Amino acid sequence: MLPLPPPQLFDAIFRRHGHYCPMSTLGGRMGFAARRRLGAGALRGEFLIRTCAVDGIVEATGCCEEEGTLVVRDTGRHALILRAAKEGEAVRVVLRPATLDMAWEYRLMDEALQQERNQLAARDLERRLRDKDAFLEVLLQRLRTLPEDELLEIGCLPVSSA
Repeated sequence: MLPLPPPQLFDAIFRRHGHYCPMSTLGGRMGFAARRRLGAGALRGEFLIRTCAVDGIVEATGCCEEEGTLVVRDTGRHALILRAAKEGEAVRVVLRPATLDMAWEYRLMDEALQQERNQLAARDLERRLRDKDAFLEVLLQRLRTLPEDELLEIGCLPVSSA
């Protein structure tokens, strides 16, 4: 079984992102998987959608938009292309549909709560917030610990493709 990202990675993502969420966690998993395949050294990346996953990718890969080592394009695909800066080796990491479904379930729960918030009695709001937090805690644990191949599709790219 492949090694899981260390808990410190998720702590760093939290510090960068400001809260725990499924997409930043998944960005960390994507970046960790890609970096592990490419090894140490400078990397250049491209992520094909602007979501919270970018913060996880930054922490896991060391690539950064401000430094020009990460380009984020908003093409609607949860795909990371990471290239070793010197050798040109590249890997492509894509979130599996079932993985996106897990993250989407939390987002729908959160959106429903936000829409209904003003109509809820205080105790009902507190209960819904607790339920949402409990759901998120379980979901994040799954996203941090499920085997990589259950969450991600990973493939090497020819040198000229990325």
